[in-house]
Amino acid sequence: MPTVPRPNDQLAMKLQLTAAALGCTTGKELCGRFAAVNPATAFTVENAYKWMRGKARPRLSSVYDDWAAVLGLGLSPQFLAAASFEALAEALRPHVFLSEETIAGIAAGGARDEAEAAPGGASWRSEHILVGRYLAISPAWASTRRGSLITGPVDITARPGGALALSYREHLFGQTVEMSGRLTVDGRTAQCTVNCGSTGRLFYFALIVPAPPGSLVGGLFCGNALHDPDARPTACRIVFIRDRAIGAEALEARARYIDADATDLADELAALGYSGSQAAAESLLAFLVAPGIGLTIAADTVEAGAIGMALDRLIAG
Repeated sequence: MPTVPRPNDQLAMKLQLTAAALGCTTGKELCGRFAAVNPATAFTVENAYKWMRGKARPRLSSVYDDWAAVLGLGLSPQFLAAASFEALAEALRPHVFLSEETIAGIAAGGARDEAEAAPGGASWRSEHILVGRYLAISPAWASTRRGSLITGPVDITARPGGALALSYREHLFGQTVEMSGRLTVDGRTAQCTVNCGSTGRLFYFALIVPAPPGSLVGGLFCGNALHDPDARPTACRIVFIRDRAIGAEALEARARYIDADATDLADELAALGYSGSQAAAESLLAFLVAPGIGLTIAADTVEAGAIGMALDRLIAG
């Protein structure tokens, strides 16, 4: 028969889940979140050590008031006190990203020794905030679609052992072009060199690791433009918007060109689960099409060739 977690273990698991949802990798970090909403909170380092290991439970109801304020999601203190680990996980899912690996790791481990694992279980690391399904939006590189944006699905997954992988797909001229590679995270930055399955070309992502709940990942995308007679080296800004509504199949259908227009971007955001998104869409457009850089940054092959020939003449002379 399956073992039913003791009440203290349930509390410990819920606190570990909260830490994972907030991106806290130590109990001390979680204490800092509680102190930020109530400097007099009973969620001290000493108490957190006991509560997160299932050795005791809070005696003051104010701890649950502080917990509700820390999450800021409208969950009542009474719910946090009485809910099961599974119920809390279900309540958090619409608001913050928690990978299935993280939830399963906490559920399997119950109350863990802090020396053995950080809050959230051994499967949780801060870079796992990136794991999920996204719609990528960036300026189109094709000269025939200059001034447009291109959208395509992105999957960031955790491999066995914790390594991350990134897969990105674009729908170009009647065919789906997929590129994938290992995503390396170093603190607040993430980098990925991806291989295009159709052409063998390499492309590069330089990304900013977001704070929880990780709705947007921004950065740069560069390589040599596909379907371009000059094969120009090109770079542009790119954003990944986390899918919170439509699912994998519907997301694939959104791989296409759209106008570089805030109204069109607001429609994309609404489809992904972000309602009332006009202002966010305008900010997003301003990021993608920043003044002074244009839609894309490209190295002109004709200009470069002319300079090269000038240098060749100097050698010949």
